[in-house]
Amino acid sequence: MIKKPTYEELEQHLFLLKREVSDQKNQIKSLVKDKEKFQELHALLRLMTDNVPDMIWAKDMEDRYLFANQSICDNLLHGKSTSEPLGKTDLFFAHREKENGFDHTFGKICVDSDAVVKKNNKPGRFLEDGRVRGKYIVLDVHKAPFYSKSGEMIGTVGCGRDVTKDIEVNNALKDSERRFRKIIEEVSEISIQGYDEKRRVTFWNRFSEKLYGYTKEEALGKKLEDLVIPPAMKNEVKRLHGLWIEKDEKIPAGELVLVDKFGNDVPVFSSHVMNSTQAGKEMFCIDIDLTAVKQSEAERERLQAQLRQSQKMEAIGTLAGGIAHDFNNILFPILGHSEILLTDMPENSQFRESINEIHDSAKRAADLVKQILTFSRQESAELKSIKIQHIVKEVLKLLRSIIPSTIEIRQNIDNMCGAVKADPTQLHQIIMNLTTNAYHAMEKTGGVLTINLKMIESEDAGLINSGKKENSGIKSGSYVCLTIKDTGVGIQPNIIEKIFDPFFTTKKKGKGTGLGLAIVHGIVTEMGGTVKVYSEPGKGTEFKAFFPEEKKIFENRRIQIPLSNIQGGTERILLVDDEAAIIAFEKKVLTRLGYQVTSLTSSVEALEVFRAAPKEFDLVISDVAMPILSGDRLASELIKIRPDIPILICTGFSETITQKNVEELGGKGFLMKPVGMKDLAQAIRNILD
Repeated sequence: MIKKPTYEELEQHLFLLKREVSDQKNQIKSLVKDKEKFQELHALLRLMTDNVPDMIWAKDMEDRYLFANQSICDNLLHGKSTSEPLGKTDLFFAHREKENGFDHTFGKICVDSDAVVKKNNKPGRFLEDGRVRGKYIVLDVHKAPFYSKSGEMIGTVGCGRDVTKDIEVNNALKDSERRFRKIIEEVSEISIQGYDEKRRVTFWNRFSEKLYGYTKEEALGKKLEDLVIPPAMKNEVKRLHGLWIEKDEKIPAGELVLVDKFGNDVPVFSSHVMNSTQAGKEMFCIDIDLTAVKQSEAERERLQAQLRQSQKMEAIGTLAGGIAHDFNNILFPILGHSEILLTDMPENSQFRESINEIHDSAKRAADLVKQILTFSRQESAELKSIKIQHIVKEVLKLLRSIIPSTIEIRQNIDNMCGAVKADPTQLHQIIMNLTTNAYHAMEKTGGVLTINLKMIESEDAGLINSGKKENSGIKSGSYVCLTIKDTGVGIQPNIIEKIFDPFFTTKKKGKGTGLGLAIVHGIVTEMGGTVKVYSEPGKGTEFKAFFPEEKKIFENRRIQIPLSNIQGGTERILLVDDEAAIIAFEKKVLTRLGYQVTSLTSSVEALEVFRAAPKEFDLVISDVAMPILSGDRLASELIKIRPDIPILICTGFSETITQKNVEELGGKGFLMKPVGMKDLAQAIRNILD
């Protein structure tokens, strides 16, 4: 039998029921609040994840979506809503895209990052790429496993950021950097070096290797001052570098003379680019090679010096010509009157020796004037057949009087050498230049000067087919070889190719113009020959001048006849010269020879006299340099009046008159003052006969 509860027991039980109901109500209220709170948090989470550009998702262990934000739906899955992906995998959406005709390859060739995270049981970062609706994209993906309360892995979460543009920009930057690096690496004529805060080389382009001689491997890590900075500049470089490091002061650009690996000077224009990076400050030196510029400037200065020297030489030549003309006008009557005195003077006269000395001195002066005229005139020399040995012997006589006794002169002259076609004065100039150079080479030390002259065949001398440029115009045949050798200081190999350049000289100022060897080379080459040089420093130098032999021997037109047998005549001569002393001498000589002479000091007056009676004269003798009407113009006017009138031109100096253009003017002869009685008389007879 069941015992009935008492009232108190019922009341107690009811109280407990009420309390339990109250607790349940409270729990329900709490659950409702928690649900509302969860819903708010879910809505907040959804709002947050749907409003970020990154893709966010969660998957279960079978890679089915548990969550997907708006970004992944819009940009990767193309889901209709954020709820559509739930319970589905990536393959579902990939197949759907392909079925709809889209080019979709995203994730196809990538690592299965979900599997990697689950296997490793730890977060991971991945780059995943492919085409989404034909557009190539790259995602920077972060994934991590998530767990139940019991610690069991129940899925993965992930987020992905579209870094396609970042990758493209980064690749473009890398390409640009590669191109820029290649440009500065390969750029020619510009050296680019990079240095860190401690002046150590961090970059060394290819032209730096060429300019300074250090390879990249040799330069990298070395300090600036240990490579290209000359000792005198090192302290200044360190000071400027310190100002840049401490005060950020720029290093000024400008021209510098640095040094290469071998100690050679390297002129550059140097500028600097400063930069700051996370690793610290860096500096790039940009050096433009000025070697060619400096050489060009030096060449321009050399050419300007040559021009000044040339102008000076031209002025000297003009002055020399003028002086020579005046000297000739002075020498003419001295030679002439001394010749007359010697003709009229008894053989045993006490004055004959003195007059002879006057005459010989005047002749030597005339020869000197002739050399001055040759130096000053610009026209081509008149070549004739001549034997060099006679001129060599003349020069040797002169050398013995000016060369000190410490220099021995040895000679070996083959008197059987053939003739050459040359200007005697130019040959004299060649021999004097070469022997003077030899003398200068031994001036301090003394030595032996050797002069040889012999015949040689072109093949034996190595002049033909030698392959050398200077022999390109040499013809096969016999040559007269002049050798001048000294035992002096010799010529350095690096300058031996320059010795024939005009104005090139190694002599001290005042010792030479640098024209001597250039003139020698020019004259010999113009004659069809060549010049060879052999030298060894400290042992001496040997010059060989090769002159082509002249087979045809020309007889000297000047016939030497005894003074007492000078042939005269009775012809009528018009004599014109503005120098009274000269015309007085010439008239005296010609009158003594039997000629009928009309002498005038005015060319204008002479023209009028001739115009009045052109048939009254058999010959006209005229000077060239005369005021108002020059001799060549007078000759031209006379020929207009009477084309057959013989004219003999006689001048002390002229830049325009030669035997050739005298003939072109219609003249019959040409004499250079001073003229002796025999020469004048013979020239007249040559024309009139």
